[in-house]
Amino acid sequence: HYCPECFTRYPKLEKREWLRKKQDVCGTPGCAELRFECRKTTAGEVVYPKAYFIYFGVKKAILASYATGQLAALRAQPNARTRDDIWNDKLVKRLNEEHLGGELLHEEDVTAVDGSRAKLRKCGLLDVGFDGAKLWTHKQYSMDFFVMRYWDVPFEVRGKAAFTMLLGLYPQSVKQGKMQDIFMAPFVEEMQKLGSEGVSVYDPFLKQSYVSKWFLGTVSADTPARNVVGKFYGVSGYRADYRSLFQGAKFSNINSDGTYFTGYCAPVKQFMFFDDDEELWANDPRLILNHTKSLDLASRVQNGKVIDGVLLKMPANVAGRHGLPPLAELTYFDLHFGYLLPWIHAGPWGILKNFWKHLLRDYIGRDAPPLCIPNRVRKIISQRAKYLVLTSNMGRPYTDIVRYKGTWVMENWLHWAETFSPVIAHDVLQENCPEAFDAWLHLRRAFL
Repeated sequence: HYCPECFTRYPKLEKREWLRKKQDVCGTPGCAELRFECRKTTAGEVVYPKAYFIYFGVKKAILASYATGQLAALRAQPNARTRDDIWNDKLVKRLNEEHLGGELLHEEDVTAVDGSRAKLRKCGLLDVGFDGAKLWTHKQYSMDFFVMRYWDVPFEVRGKAAFTMLLGLYPQSVKQGKMQDIFMAPFVEEMQKLGSEGVSVYDPFLKQSYVSKWFLGTVSADTPARNVVGKFYGVSGYRADYRSLFQGAKFSNINSDGTYFTGYCAPVKQFMFFDDDEELWANDPRLILNHTKSLDLASRVQNGKVIDGVLLKMPANVAGRHGLPPLAELTYFDLHFGYLLPWIHAGPWGILKNFWKHLLRDYIGRDAPPLCIPNRVRKIISQRAKYLVLTSNMGRPYTDIVRYKGTWVMENWLHWAETFSPVIAHDVLQENCPEAFDAWLHLRRAFL
């Protein structure tokens, strides 16, 4: 339970004590918010917490995975960490050598219960994800969820249900105030303990017990969710790029309130961190951030920095951060490279969508410009939509890409690439826009 006014956690209280403690108030000085609300029912008085979230725990998830035996068998395979994967990446090597003293990648040659060669790896690496979900039909995002995956299993099965564990459920108010500190606190506390003390497990594949330590390697999230977890500035801010000091700009000749990041075709002025409005390219090495620089920016927003004997705090809209994120407590976690953008967002929701929006862009005149589908062909594509009838197990039904692409979500774009486009558009695209058709075949192959 937590106070929705000042965002402080209450001490744990068993449910049988709720009625007796119904008049409890928040202990924060100056806050008199009640912990519970009472409702009269035909069965009597019922007590509910005013605000709460549910946290299931990493330790419980790890023990459940070991109990099934699948996790233990897969992470003990000799070649489990030899692929061109995160295990051979600079992020893991730096984590292992600079922070964990080689403990993460330490392994011992052993024999499994079936007599096969195996590796005993007592340390593991986790990836967590955070996103919103539509629980109620009247609200687009009515809850947030927190999940965990194991980097210790092959990438072919990392997304399977057996290796994806639900860690927490949160109200939508996560995006408000100091809620990040509240909902991440139990996770950070548990990860600190799992990294120092570990958890005692029984390995059914190797038939032995040992203490296993676990560390947070990465956070997978789309841009809005990453901004919540990392306390980064919003996507419309001038400092929305959390990996760089490059600042965006608004343009009067564009009919949009959005912020745009130029600097690719010509250098642009950068006045926040450089004197005399120096003009820089977007890839100027002086703009690139890393863990140390990111941590310093966040600290200067939250704690300030003494300059010429005066404590000065950096504005959040300059630093691109609202303060120190909860994950900064995990001193080994990389606050810069530790955040991953899932391919489902960068791919279907980015490249694929933009590709087709470009082909279907509006134009003036009789003839369509290069790499643009003519209007007469669009009519054919639209007419075919009504004839495409799907079985119920296909998920979302097809809606006309010409008219309704603006309402499509990632699932629609995945279905388009996988199933719908060959039926709806391939023949007319090849006939009327062969260069675009060839490009689409290459892009589609990359997706599939």
